[in-house]
Amino acid sequence: MTRGRYIVLEGPKGVGKSTQAMILESTLKSARIPVKLISEDDDQDDPSLLAIAELFSSTGHIFNNRTRLLLHNAARSRSLDLIKTQVDNGIVCIADQNYLTTLTMQYYGLHSVDNYENLNQIINFAAYNIEPDLTIVLDAEVSTLSEHIKAYAKEDIIKIYDESLLERLRAGYLWEAKERGYQIVQTLGSKEAIFNVIWDYITENLTHEVSSPPIATVTPNHIDSVGEILEQRSNTERQPIQIPSPKPVQAASRLVVNNEANSQTTVNSTNKHDTLGRIITNTKGNIFGFTSILSPETIGHILSYATSKQSAFRATLLSDYCAADKESRRKLLIESQSNDYQRTLSNIGRYIVIERISNLAVGQIEKLGFEMLYQITPVEIMIKNRQANKNNFYIPSELGIKIKKQFQQNIEQIIGLRKKIVDQIIDFLSKSQDHNNKKIQKSTLEEYRSRAVMVTKPLIPVAGFMSIALYESINDLGQLADNLSHGITQEFQMLAEELQRELQKLLIDNNDELSESKLNNYNSKNPIRSQNSDLVSKYLPKVKVDADDSLTLNQYSPRNEINLIDDLLYVHADISGQTLRKVTDKIPYDKKLELYTSELESLLTQNKNNISVLDKLVYEFDVITDYAILCELHREKIIKNINWQELTPRHGFAIPLLVDDAGALEDFEQAFAICLNLYSSLQTDHLQFAQYATLLGHKQRARLMLSGADIMQIYKFCQQSETYPGMHDLLQKICDRIAEVHPIFFELISK
Repeated sequence: MTRGRYIVLEGPKGVGKSTQAMILESTLKSARIPVKLISEDDDQDDPSLLAIAELFSSTGHIFNNRTRLLLHNAARSRSLDLIKTQVDNGIVCIADQNYLTTLTMQYYGLHSVDNYENLNQIINFAAYNIEPDLTIVLDAEVSTLSEHIKAYAKEDIIKIYDESLLERLRAGYLWEAKERGYQIVQTLGSKEAIFNVIWDYITENLTHEVSSPPIATVTPNHIDSVGEILEQRSNTERQPIQIPSPKPVQAASRLVVNNEANSQTTVNSTNKHDTLGRIITNTKGNIFGFTSILSPETIGHILSYATSKQSAFRATLLSDYCAADKESRRKLLIESQSNDYQRTLSNIGRYIVIERISNLAVGQIEKLGFEMLYQITPVEIMIKNRQANKNNFYIPSELGIKIKKQFQQNIEQIIGLRKKIVDQIIDFLSKSQDHNNKKIQKSTLEEYRSRAVMVTKPLIPVAGFMSIALYESINDLGQLADNLSHGITQEFQMLAEELQRELQKLLIDNNDELSESKLNNYNSKNPIRSQNSDLVSKYLPKVKVDADDSLTLNQYSPRNEINLIDDLLYVHADISGQTLRKVTDKIPYDKKLELYTSELESLLTQNKNNISVLDKLVYEFDVITDYAILCELHREKIIKNINWQELTPRHGFAIPLLVDDAGALEDFEQAFAICLNLYSSLQTDHLQFAQYATLLGHKQRARLMLSGADIMQIYKFCQQSETYPGMHDLLQKICDRIAEVHPIFFELISK
């Protein structure tokens, strides 16, 4: 494998080194050269770097200058290890600072370290001979630097970087560049013109292996003033190269990193929207993937943070990451990895975010076995969007004008009723608690609102939009697109097409394992309604089923749980399974029962390796319960194998007690009556879209396939607080049935 390169752009704050680093990265990517942009003090994927960053950001830690210097160099040492690994793997690493930043700030700028030799020894020790292949120092007049800082930095940063400090820093960079033989580039003219000069120097000097000058260990004659530094520099230093006229930037054909491409790229501006465009594949559509700019760990933490805060994925990226300064980004990533946001997406292949997707489509993806992060639009935002004439739900485009209008009006009525009921419940709770007419705390009102939102969750339309984040390999995502293309509605078809487009972009960006020809095979068009559906309608007509029996245990295995004894004893035996069965058959029943109980208890309490024996316990349930409960069971991974029928309002719904207590019963029932009427209207001519006319609170029939390990998790979940109304009741009924058919097993897990 051809070695990559380590390129550093240095210079004082405000000189534009981060901007030029981003343009360089874009240029190399356009030439299909593996590249990673690294901001040295902001590469927060590594746990050790995060720990050091958290020390700096915590107000509880006070450090003297020596301690801060050592911590900075400890972080640099770890960061350089990561860079070396990337470079050895053929990746070009671009950094917008290195040890020169520490040296100029501590020695020339702040004068916090007055011993030049000691400072360089610390830097040398941290770097451990990991040197850049090329270092370029960018330079500008102090007035220009100050102007740039005032344009984008926060007030506290502006106060620190006054013109006096900037002058000392500039002088230090120029002196060190002269002593170390680094190229100096004056940042005059446009970004494109400056980059052309940088690019010429890079291609001129990196066409063969080069070694950077070692870190200087000689003090600059203990110069006491900035003027003296500038005076000595002007007497001995070669002049910086001049800025030529702007010209097109050519791709890296001369850069030896295993690539022969030669193409043009357009240099983009580097504001926060352009940064977002580098991170994701699509800044406007409803589906986007993540490029290789951010690591899987970073993406996972940011998405988890956005989900926890009910903030739109793209908005979080734009406001909290792309537009933030380094310190803010550091705090964002630290917070997103705290105990409150432990549900990260690290170590997963690829990321796809789908915004404004109906609950029905989400359910279809769930049935295919995909895991995801979810965001349900808060009721307040739904009301605001409704007032702004922005739909919060999917409207099938295939519907006729009249039925489409009815569909929209009915769903909007339900959204309005839910908002009304939420307010009624909050008012009821407030009055019932405020006996002394004292002012209710804001936190208490928020608690009431949360309860009201949860209780009214059954009124969320299945047509309502959600946002989800999938984390799978491109192969699996391609298969998802294929499955969606077989869907019964145009929404599924459109999702499949958009997903395929974004996967193509990821293939280009990541050079992934899935070939383009294979992905194109997923583009096959299928009829919206398959022929099998017609056969089902013919031979399995819709009939009203008695929904009184909400839970039925269809079958279970083994019929006698003691028959599990062979599997429990197998790990202790040195004979075949068939011989073992003959031996256990001869054991008296009471002894076998004693042995089974003892072995099973040992297995459950000591976490032995043969815990997979519990998979031999199999239970098949038929249930009728809220659609929201089925979704929640799947999302919480309480039950993995759920297969529900097509959604219908015919099985009825449950009424939460709090709704009745708050006097909102009539409005609650009205919402379900509206859905039933809409469902009947759609059944006449648009049967395939009738599922959209249901609510999360409508009861649906499903089949649950459970193992002994699932039952253990269900029982554990039942001991926790209620998350969704009615879920614990269903799970408790399942436990009760297990206790009837396999009493010993259930008694042991309930200890």
